[in-house]
Order: sequence, then C-alpha cells, then structure tokens
Amino acid sequence: GLHRRVVRELRTCDAVKRLVYVSCNPTGSFVENAVALCRREHKTSRPGRPFRPIKAIPVDLFPHTDHCELVVLFERYDGPSAVPPAGAGKRRGGRRGKNKNENGKA
Repeated sequence: GLHRRVVRELRTCDAVKRLVYVSCNPTGSFVENAVALCRREHKTSRPGRPFRPIKAIPVDLFPHTDHCELVVLFERYDGPSAVPPAGAGKRRGGRRGKNKNENGKA
C-alpha cells in the first residue's frame, strides 16, 4: 500500500490527472488507499482534489491459487467542490415500512 504522505502528495499535485494503482492486497491496503484518494477534500486532513475510480480489472497471475492482483485506473475528480454526483449513495427502489408476504398482507 501507499504511505499516507504519498497519498497526500498525490492529492496535492495538480499535475497528476490519472493514476494507475496496482495492488497485490485488494481487500486490505488497497481499500484504505482508495478511500484516502477519493474522499472529499478537507483543509487539514485531506488537502488536494480527490480522485475517483474509473476502471478496475482483476488480474490472475497465479492460477490455481486464491491470490489475485487488482489494477485500478483513478482520474482526478473535477466536479463542483469535489462533491459526488447528485444521487450518489442514495437508496433506489424498494419501499420503506413493513414487508408484505406473497398474499399482499403485512
């Protein structure tokens, strides 16, 4: 994974528009680094414009094992004040309240 100082430098370096991240630990350090790279800007703890993941491709370099590499393309997020698009993270579909059984009764 990346050291937190490296993440900070990547976020504050405006010359970096795209980033290809190759991870051999996609369920561990990659998750922490991806969150740190993509979270909204904060003056003290997360300076610099965030990135967003564009494409992720698992690569099986070791057949017949559980191990898999992950290659992710990140691009700089240039949205208004680095806020995710409208509707991002909202629940879609479904109903709130009691679930009905197959006869239509609660």
